[in-house]
Amino acid sequence: MSRNITSPISFLPLVVAASMLLPWASGARAADSVTIVPGSLTQGTVKASLGAGTTYDSEGVNLSDWPLNTGGSAASTFAISLENADFNGNSFGGTPNTVVAFGSGGGITLQFNTPITSHAGEKDLGIFTAQSVLGGSGSFGLNGIMDAAILVSADGTNWFTLTGTPITSPTTYTATTFNLNAPTMAYNYGTGAAAWKDGSGVAASTLSALTVANFTTPMPNDDLFNGSGTNAQRIAFTTDTNAADYAAIFGSSGGGNWFDVSGSGLAQIDYVRLNAGSDVTAAQGGIRLDAVFANADAVPEPASVSLLIVSGSLLLNRRRVK
Repeated sequence: MSRNITSPISFLPLVVAASMLLPWASGARAADSVTIVPGSLTQGTVKASLGAGTTYDSEGVNLSDWPLNTGGSAASTFAISLENADFNGNSFGGTPNTVVAFGSGGGITLQFNTPITSHAGEKDLGIFTAQSVLGGSGSFGLNGIMDAAILVSADGTNWFTLTGTPITSPTTYTATTFNLNAPTMAYNYGTGAAAWKDGSGVAASTLSALTVANFTTPMPNDDLFNGSGTNAQRIAFTTDTNAADYAAIFGSSGGGNWFDVSGSGLAQIDYVRLNAGSDVTAAQGGIRLDAVFANADAVPEPASVSLLIVSGSLLLNRRRVK
């Protein structure tokens, strides 16, 4: 269907089309995500159940989903929470093949669908892993330690650390690694105890009454998982009924591990490379990478829509006077 852009009425579809194509134009959360660069995945050392020939060794997995549950029936749905991490090919009917695994000697390169614009002092890069807390297992805490070197690039060729050091061996660099142990939280549960209850299987209607967590904003404090927190403290948190404690750690965030990329010296980030730390052993299962998102503040703002509207208006006025 042809459009005549010389009339005010014909300009309206252009604005409507923009709001349909750009999620943030209609007020929805901005959600910039990633795709795996073909040929970049090397698994390294992982347990056999996550290794070669499994769905965890596939570059075709979807790392752009918002992990909400591992499936189930209307009577009992298993939501992602502190003690219920996402996994591939589950038997509950959830979305399969959304996690890729790699361990010591392995890594992966990811490309953002829209470049991240770095902001000084702000955590713009969110890395979500299928981490969980084994709260019902006595002295156990995290389900395997996860850490990786994080490198960034604007062109996929020149790589830098998060502090701006150039790296000539991006596929093997592991000199500096970062913990990736914060669990993913599907909903704003309100308390740790609620997260465990909902993570152990509840009616789908119970979950639908909850607010979906925000996967495009950092959690307020990840020290419990990536800092000085102990296994005993992590296990205790799974039964914490204090809403203030939950809010201080997760807020409305979907969890994840968040990083400030502004120190890299790059004005924008198009690529991210993760190399597993040497301590990510097969016994620990490797890094189970579930999703990667940018902070909503680091992707194009609604001002882009305004630019489109202004440009269209100028074109409209220009054609009217002819």
